[in-house]
Amino acid sequence: MNLNSVMSVVRACEIDSDVASPRHVLGVVAVVALPLLLMSLSALGGCSTTEGFGNDVEKLGGNIEDSAARNK
Repeated sequence: MNLNSVMSVVRACEIDSDVASPRHVLGVVAVVALPLLLMSLSALGGCSTTEGFGNDVEKLGGNIEDSAARNK
């Protein structure tokens, strides 16, 4: 996402241009994006290997299947 697309969204939402300066918009994006990035990395840190990640996904899929079977 580049600055022009962010600013077009801001204009589409009819936000006051004094409030939505490029510096302000980038600051808001950074405040939202940085915690999401850190949470994603920490979640993946729990799966130290690709095999571990695959096991986690498989277990989650099994839980979903069990829940679906119980709630038929």
